Amino acid sequence: MKQIFEHGGNLKEIADLFSLNHDKIIDFSANVNPLPVPVEIVQALKAEIKNIPMYPEHNAHAFRQKLGKYLNLDYGQIIAGNGSTELIYLIVQVVQPQNAIILAPTFSEYKRALGNVGAKLSYLQLKEVNGFSVSVDALIESIGKKTMLIICNPNNPTGQIIKQRQMIEIMRQTPDKEAILLIDEAFIDMNLQESVIKYACLCKNIFVLRSMTKFFGLAGLRIGYAAANRYWINKLYKLQAPWTMNLFAQTV
Repeated sequence: MKQIFEHGGNLKEIADLFSLNHDKIIDFSANVNPLPVPVEIVQALKAEIKNIPMYPEHNAHAFRQKLGKYLNLDYGQIIAGNGSTELIYLIVQVVQPQNAIILAPTFSEYKRALGNVGAKLSYLQLKEVNGFSVSVDALIESIGKKTMLIICNPNNPTGQIIKQRQMIEIMRQTPDKEAILLIDEAFIDMNLQESVIKYACLCKNIFVLRSMTKFFGLAGLRIGYAAANRYWINKLYKLQAPWTMNLFAQTV
């Protein structure tokens, strides 16, 4: 449970190690859509090549506006980043939790990010005998005062999903305990009806993360975003470096 494994998707490293062409390798180590990138995206990226000498918008303003319309959120409730992993670290740096809870097994970067701020980490162990299902009651019971709870939904790597109505119940428990809830929806796109991103801005201490890596197959562009109320978004932007989202990522 305490061991951190390396990420998958290192095709170039494997190709070099075995003297192979990376195009000949079938990658089962990264959960990224294997279908080709849509032609419209390729064309849009080609059209932006002429703008490489220009700086991108330092806070991805236009990207956030269009994303806000798509999500039915105000752009001021959204922060964009160089992949959702950047935002995991940024959120943890801003919150500075003393105590935190994560599922086990789950995405390894939560532990790394929490370790960077010295948070005391506890695990909610998922059991293979139960199909790695998540007990909502156990999650709610685990929320301590001023504790940060990170939930990957659907969970990576187990694939188990917490239904929207259950997640809303978890969200309702956080204000009374002054807890912080970070919900990572990097894999939600196949189950959008279970997303709670539209509720994130209505709650005081809740962040909802999204990624364009998995479903859209754009891992190399590093596109992630998070929704929260304006108080937290403003604090995040004060700490985030400018221009973390490059020209091509904003174009997509």
